[in-house]
Amino acid sequence: QKNYDGFGLFNFTIDDNNVTHIKGRDDKVRLFNQITGATFGRTCEESQEVVLDGNSFTNAYLERVVIADEVTSIGQFFRIEDYRFVNVLKEITIGKRITTIGDESFQNNSGLTSIKLPDVLTSIGQSAFDHCSSLTNIDIPASVTLIGDDAFNFCMNLGSVYLPGDSELLTIGKRAFEMCVNLNEISFGNKLTTIGDAAFHLCENLTEIKLPGTVETISKEAFYCCTKLRG
Repeated sequence: QKNYDGFGLFNFTIDDNNVTHIKGRDDKVRLFNQITGATFGRTCEESQEVVLDGNSFTNAYLERVVIADEVTSIGQFFRIEDYRFVNVLKEITIGKRITTIGDESFQNNSGLTSIKLPDVLTSIGQSAFDHCSSLTNIDIPASVTLIGDDAFNFCMNLGSVYLPGDSELLTIGKRAFEMCVNLNEISFGNKLTTIGDAAFHLCENLTEIKLPGTVETISKEAFYCCTKLRG
């Protein structure tokens, strides 16, 4: 394992599998709130894979973010804890090699209006886009097998969620789309097995669902208070 210092702002660690982990120093990175745009993960010469670790840019004043193709996983890098920053991040480009969007990765970024997920993505973590209330639609790639608990909770302007017919999605977690009050359209693919507790609770504009025959478990209150649901 090799450790490097990035100008006193970041720690770079290259592990035994030749994966670079980038983690910002909390006592330094959060001072740079005048930086409004950044690119992460490009030109890491000593490895072919990059992981953005920890909550390095929590509450940073970033309006535009590019995550380069070298990055394969995102931790809590861009989570918002301080509500002075909730409307800042507007644009994000995610590299085509991202397989995992971790827990709370973009939580509370209520200014984020759209995001394109890469075709190799396999999991969307717990609360990954929780309270991203300006998102209007989301296309879930066929490769995704898990949408975690609270993944899109309180995305109140989310109108449609699309999964292709060849979707590998198996599990929709607890409260994954709870309080998506404007959600009126969602597809499930052909392999879904589990819908968690309150997954679509209070999706009051959802009018129709078509569940595949593969569904084994619909947990309690999964569609509770979906008052316009017809079938």
